Amino acid sequence: MGIGESVTQRVGAAGGSVQLTAQQGASSGVDFRIEVPPTALEADVEVQITETTNPPPADFVDYSPIYLVEPGDVSSEFQIDLTVPFGGNDGKIPATLAIYAAADPAGPFERVLDSYINAGFLQGSITHFGAFFAGSPRTAAEAACP
Repeated sequence: MGIGESVTQRVGAAGGSVQLTAQQGASSGVDFRIEVPPTALEADVEVQITETTNPPPADFVDYSPIYLVEPGDVSSEFQIDLTVPFGGNDGKIPATLAIYAAADPAGPFERVLDSYINAGFLQGSITHFGAFFAGSPRTAAEAACP
């Protein structure tokens, strides 16, 4: 779980980047970040990113806190790049590790289809704001773990 830290920044038609270091970024050396391309937003938007204190979904092994990007009703015709830092206790990176997204932190979460691992962080693209985390679906053996 995260620590509830947030950052807010205005992004408009010229595009821009919003990033949050928080707890996961400080330990991994990579910030959570969205990159909004020019013309993706029609008007200025106060974008807020929060490293939430919400627990991870029970059917996933979490490798990051759940991040909430608001306002939740923002969507774009253009791809918005997403960077999600991750870390694990055992040093292993499962092949199923990916970015998962939902409309809000309560889920349900679905895999970001173009999510991939890049040098200690995950990258992918989205067309809407919402909740995101780095995780891997629990295997049958992991299902008994807390």
